[in-house]
Amino acid sequence: MKLPNNFLVIGMAIGFVLGVVSGVYTPGLAEGAAVIGTLFLNALKMVVLPLIIIAVINSILRIGNLSVFGRLGLRTFLYYVATTCLSVGLGIVIAIVFEPGSGVEATLGSIPDSIQDTEKITIFDMLLSLIPGNIFQAAAEFKVLPLIIVSIIFGSAFMIVSKGKGVLPELFEQLEQAVMLVVNWVILFTPIGIFAIVGEKIASAGGDFVSILLGIGKYISVLLGSLGVHALFVLPLLLFLITRRNPFSYMNKVKEALLMAFTTASSAATLPLTRKNVVENTGAKKETADFVLPLGATVNMDGTALYEGVAVVFICQAYGITLGLSAYVTIFVTAILAGVGAAAIPQAGLVTMVVVLKSVGAPIEGIGLLLSVDWLMDRFRTVVNVWGDTVGVAIIGKLNRN
Repeated sequence: MKLPNNFLVIGMAIGFVLGVVSGVYTPGLAEGAAVIGTLFLNALKMVVLPLIIIAVINSILRIGNLSVFGRLGLRTFLYYVATTCLSVGLGIVIAIVFEPGSGVEATLGSIPDSIQDTEKITIFDMLLSLIPGNIFQAAAEFKVLPLIIVSIIFGSAFMIVSKGKGVLPELFEQLEQAVMLVVNWVILFTPIGIFAIVGEKIASAGGDFVSILLGIGKYISVLLGSLGVHALFVLPLLLFLITRRNPFSYMNKVKEALLMAFTTASSAATLPLTRKNVVENTGAKKETADFVLPLGATVNMDGTALYEGVAVVFICQAYGITLGLSAYVTIFVTAILAGVGAAAIPQAGLVTMVVVLKSVGAPIEGIGLLLSVDWLMDRFRTVVNVWGDTVGVAIIGKLNRN
């Protein structure tokens, strides 16, 4: 089913505006409609895991050659590492220059209950969790990266056994078509889902939200400015230099996915629409998109990694902790490693923040300074994550054009 031009964009914009209005003026109605938003997110999550597993395996079967697949995987990995390094470095430098934590009153208090269970998790725990002992348990806990690794292993085995021909490729091709049909059905309800999600978030924020925003306004400005520089200058420059495509024309073709990313604050939940936009609107090859996008939705966290750098420097400044060159290098390296490893851990952003803070001896209680606005900032950094994924498809597709 092909939707009319701009149907989703217009519908999503209307749903967003109505959600804000409902959350501000009829908070009771907005909170009551939250169940609709939950149903919508559940429907998206329902199709994400089948889409990822089938798409990754199908991508390998379509390529039909382990050496070609190896080059695709290596270039994808290098692209994600490079852009993550750029984003973390950019965030740290901007935070050092503008000092968002200076003048902020911070007092030590109790660690929020939501991070008590994550305090003892280390980077090694995250890396060990990448290979699941039970793939069904990993699926039930929505651990996406371990499932991608399993899919790559089995996809490679299927390719060797089938040699790219016969029953297996045909089976997975039909399975992917069926999953995408279900994706299209779910996407039809996107405007309604956005209305419910936004309304509930605005209503639950309460009337003090504006004053909270003003209290740490400098931190928010620095974070959004850093995200903006990476999304509107760094990534477009890479896209233009490597592919010679107009970055903002390309952005227009994936705008539906970016708007969905802002609403859901989840790269994984946005994945079905991201894949649809990239394949149908930008002309990307399925074998490239089906490998690059699922992997990017879990390990390519440009926005999240940048956020880690800015937030940790902000917390250290707020508590009057002086950081030397070695501490900044530690933040840089730890944020990159945690951003990749935490993809297999629930509450990934929270876990990575704890790990990075611990790496430089900063108080974990400092997370309490950010929790009140984190739900909003999470939306902006998710947009940057998804935008980085779509740029990656174009760049890697160009590098693997032959």
